[in-house]
Amino acid sequence: RLWFESRFMETCRDVYRFTPEEMQFQDDNWKEFMQQRVPEFFDGLPQIIRRQRAEGGLVCVVSHSYARYIRRDYAAAGLPEPNAVLGWEIGAEHQKPSPEPLERLMQQFDLTPADWWWMISSPASIWRAPPGVILSPRSGAIQTARCGR
Repeated sequence: RLWFESRFMETCRDVYRFTPEEMQFQDDNWKEFMQQRVPEFFDGLPQIIRRQRAEGGLVCVVSHSYARYIRRDYAAAGLPEPNAVLGWEIGAEHQKPSPEPLERLMQQFDLTPADWWWMISSPASIWRAPPGVILSPRSGAIQTARCGR
């Protein structure tokens, strides 16, 4: 429940009681780790992404990772670059679990909640995601699916 209701940095600060120095250390370690590692996509996910784009669909990524790493990972997997990436750079107060990233994407691409299919692909998201839908007070419900191990 904690992971679903709070944001990562708030959890580090308010629950784990990280000092500002520890917060910076955590961020520096994450950047170093991501510079050295290109994660693999879950089985079947690259095919879904390719088909989505081949059929004229959008691929947008909302992540706690940095956008540059998301783009790098897509390129390393031979996938088309996402149409939009909203990563760590958008600021903690705008990140998931807030509905704001989805609302931004709906506005950017002139979409409604009925136009969306939300794939939850990170192990952390699998645990934090509500089953079936992501609810946005301003945007309505967006259908979800889960993938991963």
